[in-house]
Amino acid sequence: ESHHLHQFLLQRDFLLSTDSKLFTPLFSILRLVGLQRMGDFLIKHCVSPDYSYSSTIYKTNSSKGQKNENDQASDVLRREPLPLDKVAEQLESSPALLHWYLHLVFTRRPELYIKFPNNAVPPKTVTNLHRQHFRLYVDFAGALADSSAALSGTEQYNAEAKTTPLLTFLKAALPLGGLLPVDARRFLEIERTKVSGSDDEEDDDNVDKSSESSSPIFALELAYIIENYSEQTEKDALGILDLYLTGARSLMLSVLYAQRQRMYSSTLWDKLIRYCTSRTADGVLFGELLEAAAHSGADLARLVERIPPGMVVEGLRPRLVAAVADYRMKLEIYEAASAAGSEEEIALMREIAHRSRRGVRYFLGKNREKTYAELIQERNREVEGVIGEKIAEEIPTNLPTSLKVKSRQDRHRLAYSIPRR
Repeated sequence: ESHHLHQFLLQRDFLLSTDSKLFTPLFSILRLVGLQRMGDFLIKHCVSPDYSYSSTIYKTNSSKGQKNENDQASDVLRREPLPLDKVAEQLESSPALLHWYLHLVFTRRPELYIKFPNNAVPPKTVTNLHRQHFRLYVDFAGALADSSAALSGTEQYNAEAKTTPLLTFLKAALPLGGLLPVDARRFLEIERTKVSGSDDEEDDDNVDKSSESSSPIFALELAYIIENYSEQTEKDALGILDLYLTGARSLMLSVLYAQRQRMYSSTLWDKLIRYCTSRTADGVLFGELLEAAAHSGADLARLVERIPPGMVVEGLRPRLVAAVADYRMKLEIYEAASAAGSEEEIALMREIAHRSRRGVRYFLGKNREKTYAELIQERNREVEGVIGEKIAEEIPTNLPTSLKVKSRQDRHRLAYSIPRR
């Protein structure tokens, strides 16, 4: 690093002129300094794939006074920058290291990977890496592939904010267009069928639909893709609800989706109520449904009416009282915020009206530069003054008595008209 030897890290045959991928410079520096220091070094000197090098070996040697006949102007001098695509190309021989490197760029240098402040369209090299990175996320998901395990231990009110690395990557990469939602959905469905097929190899096609919907593998990710990047039919809506309810096993996410989906909301609520009433007879699951509905702002009266006869819901009265109190508090907060907003609006309108009516005071400096119109006006005044002086000089002051105008003292108005001849 101190001797600016970054360019040699991208030459595969720098150490040995062999096709062995274990003796590349990046793998060698990994063995020397370790994973953490190498990651910091690569991220520090990482640049975009379309980085252009302006200096060459020939120019640099010429500036130093050294000139070699073997130097060519086309030999690019790679000093500090390490392009993203070149490093990824050298790490392709180890998928685990490639996944580690791309995840570092995704989390620590998002302006080079998912956020492009200077480009309207992301580079094609980066979008190709997105497709490759998606498959690596799926391959190295490990325990995080189980959505129910990822949500275990999470409070109900915080279930919507809970995410996985793959889900975070999908939210950032899918809008860029490199990774198509259709391909991602098909790939995740194939992975889910592989897991369900390994569990039930002897089952027929009758159990395929139920096993796919109840599988927790990538349930959150598949539900996100179907909900945001497909035309939701009633079948798709019920499928998303199954992914949340039986796949991720989160009642809160199921209730939130039923509230978001306006078109098939009644159908989804009916399925939720049937699921909670048919699972247990003691009403524990139905009580959790009431809590989730109260948190999401759903209609509790409809849920209370659907309680089956004979079912005892433990703590029903305290839950309803807490839900009503929570609703009243939210309503008071809304009314207070609305009143404050109205007062601020009135105050701003008064200020705008006052400013539009009041005068504006200008302080003209002594050495203020005059405008072009003012200069023309002053010039016209000077010209008029000179002309007036010349006219006054030409008119004689002592006029003869015969030229002076005399006023008639005996002038009278005629009382009769003179006939015209």
